[in-house]
Amino acid sequence: GKAMTAILQNHKGVSQAAELAKREVQLQHRLSEAYQASAVFVLTNRRSSNSNTHLAMRDVSKLDFIHEIVVWHESGAPNQPLELWHDCPSELHGKPVVYLPQTSPMQELAKYKACAKETRRGTSVCYFQVPQRDASGYLHSLWASFLRSPDALHTAVSASTYYLDQELTFREDAFHIHAGFSFLNAGAFFLRQHAAEFLARAA
Repeated sequence: GKAMTAILQNHKGVSQAAELAKREVQLQHRLSEAYQASAVFVLTNRRSSNSNTHLAMRDVSKLDFIHEIVVWHESGAPNQPLELWHDCPSELHGKPVVYLPQTSPMQELAKYKACAKETRRGTSVCYFQVPQRDASGYLHSLWASFLRSPDALHTAVSASTYYLDQELTFREDAFHIHAGFSFLNAGAFFLRQHAAEFLARAA
């Protein structure tokens, strides 16, 4: 904001290292202004009253790069009645909360549908995690990683999960084939445009 702009204008680099650091801070500032994120949570009936949901939503609402929270709520299985979350908050820490009850469960595609179709047009990035995960300790570093390479999918996984993800990855440069898998439940940032493209291919 204004404070960061003042710092950048008044800082005088006294060495090459200081100038490089200054340029990196300026770049990070421009990227943080260019990209705004919506947090997406997908709930099923059995999770709607879980206290972890409230904690996860509260944690992301405190972050300055998260501008809204979208709660996609669907039943756990087809033809199962949906138990509405009547006390879902409408805002948290000044961030709007959009509650979207769904009668037809989309399961694994739900996160991408909520991101591509239900987030407001002012945000170009989606953040997803399952409510049971506590991602509060690394969200800032995950966001910084995203800003360094916005066209990539950025996730937080353990070493063992990363190894399993690599086993499900295939690449053949000669034929321009690149396919892979990444576990998103512990926290992931991705472009809304990429979610829309994935849904189009999955249709």
